[in-house]
Order: sequence, then C-alpha cells, then structure tokens
Amino acid sequence: YSGAEAVLSGAGVAALTAAGVALAGAVLGGLEDIGSEFDGMTDSIVVGTGASGKALDSLTASATEVGNSVPVSFEKAGGIVADFNTRMGLTGSTLTDVSKKTAALGEILGKDININQLTGAMNAFGISGKDVGKNMDYLFGVSQATGIGFDQLTGIVKNAGPAMQSLGFSFKDTADLAGQLDKAGIDANAVMGSMKKALTAVAENGGDVKKTFNDSVKSIEDFVKAGNDAAAIDAA
Repeated sequence: YSGAEAVLSGAGVAALTAAGVALAGAVLGGLEDIGSEFDGMTDSIVVGTGASGKALDSLTASATEVGNSVPVSFEKAGGIVADFNTRMGLTGSTLTDVSKKTAALGEILGKDININQLTGAMNAFGISGKDVGKNMDYLFGVSQATGIGFDQLTGIVKNAGPAMQSLGFSFKDTADLAGQLDKAGIDANAVMGSMKKALTAVAENGGDVKKTFNDSVKSIEDFVKAGNDAAAIDAA
C-alpha cells in the first residue's frame, strides 16, 4: 500500500469511521440543543403575547436577532421581546433594538433588567416607539454618573412619575433628581413624595414650580459636590 492507501485501509478505516460517527453524533446533539432553544424562545413569545401567524413570525425574528447579537439564550431573548411587545406595543426594528439594549445591559450589569419597572417608568411619562431606546440610554447615563443602580432608578422614576408629571416635570428631570438624591445618601422615594406636597403648595400660591425645582436640584448638587451631605439632606 502507498501511504494514503495504508491510512484508508484496515485500522485506519475503522478509526475514521469511529471519528465520523462521533462527529455526526456531536453535530446532531448540537442541532437538537439549538432546536430546543428555539422551541423555548417561541414558547416564551406565545405565552407572553398570545401572538400567532405573521405577528408571531415577526416577534420570533426579533428574538432571533437578539439571541444572535447578544450572548443570551434564545429563550431569554424571547422573554425580553415578549415583555416589550406586551407592555409597550413595540414591534419591528424598534422592538429588536430596545430588546438588544436590554439584553446587553443585563450582561454588563451581571443580572436581568427589571423590564416591568423600566416599562412602567416609560409608560408613566408617555414615552413610546423610538424614544424608548434613547431614554434607556439616558437612564444608564444617570446610573453611571451618580452610582444609583439601574433597577433602583427605574423603580423610583416609575413610582414618582405620575406626581412629577402632574407638576410639569419631565422624565429626565425625575431621573436626574433621583440620581442626585441617591448620590447624597438620601431616600429618593421618600423625598420625592414630600417634594410633591411642597411643590404643589408652591403652585397653589402662584409660585414658579419649575424654578423652585431647579433651584432645589442645584442646591443639592452643590452640597453633594462640596461633600456636605447633611446640607444636601436639608435642601431636599
């Protein structure tokens, strides 16, 4: 036999055959795992949204793109997509982009994002469509700048949203204040509740609510920068 023939004869053939069987088994096992993940993804979407037909196909396409772009399971991607579709009505590329941001942020922070709180905060201020992604970025910026946890921030904005909005304050105003209060070691949830009463009194007396708010935030920021947390608490 030549060298090549020797490899392909006798024990060589048996070895190659065994290797081929092992490789085929590994490939089939991998395909089965992928198939199982896709089934889990589809199940998550169906259970979460009740979608079928073309609507289900669209949501599945979004989840598949999320799973291919961010290192999360397809089942988790399906859950994220389902939540944003159900709670905010997002679809198409907007749904895909927001879901990618959420999945990626969860990986950065090392834990799943509380989507109920996040969407609740957005809904409280009427934020929808493409503005969702932009405002998510803003929240993350506040979190990084002040040290407040992302989920903690969304929870505060969600709880304070109706009151702050009724007084004319924006989503960003509310997020900024929550971040600054937390940075000063102040219970933002409690302070924002009392601030609503104070600002309501200002409005009833014909005062400039927006100016009073901005002055308060500036005072808090100045005290925090100066390291005077006690004064920051008094200002709040």
